[in-house]
Amino acid sequence: MPKFDLYYNRQNVGSISKTLGFWHEMLYVRKLRWIIMGSLSAENYRVYHGTELIMTMRPVVTTNGEAFELAITDQSTEPLCICIAAILDHWQKPTNRARTPVAKKGLNVSFGESNYTLTPRNKVPQH
Repeated sequence: MPKFDLYYNRQNVGSISKTLGFWHEMLYVRKLRWIIMGSLSAENYRVYHGTELIMTMRPVVTTNGEAFELAITDQSTEPLCICIAAILDHWQKPTNRARTPVAKKGLNVSFGESNYTLTPRNKVPQH
């Protein structure tokens, strides 16, 4: 399986490679000590540092088509979270299930074939 190195300000800050769990997928981001937990079938992910929630990622349908909504708790981690979201999107298996539209809020960002919606920090769900 491929390994991705994460760079921030031209310095290697971590790496991520795919490993599969029995029911859910769990990934570890080396150096950052972040754990990514999620479900391949639901395409929902949560990123943690210890018990602190760093980011959530979920599929949505927008007026531009299918996208992932990212809820990031700290502005300083946004570049790394977007890189991780792109990696998770790369590994995502296609599904044919219907998705519910999300109300227009946040910032829409497009990278090639993938779209991301950034939600303001004050609206991040704390579960």
